[in-house]
Amino acid sequence: MLRRNYMQRLIQYQTTAEAMCQKYGVNYEEFVGRNVIAEKNFAWKIESDSQDWEMTLDGIRTMQRKLSEIEGQ
Repeated sequence: MLRRNYMQRLIQYQTTAEAMCQKYGVNYEEFVGRNVIAEKNFAWKIESDSQDWEMTLDGIRTMQRKLSEIEGQ
């Protein structure tokens, strides 16, 4: 049951990350590297998306780590 919960959350995070990639046409590293926030004059929505995207990527890493931990038991 725990594994299924982690998998569902991972899929949600991955779907969100993919949507952000499509929205901005780049991956997160390119988004940051191009300084898209500054390009868009520090618009609130862009900054908010950046924070959400970063948290989403952290969620992906966390769920992957948790899945590895329970599968290693």
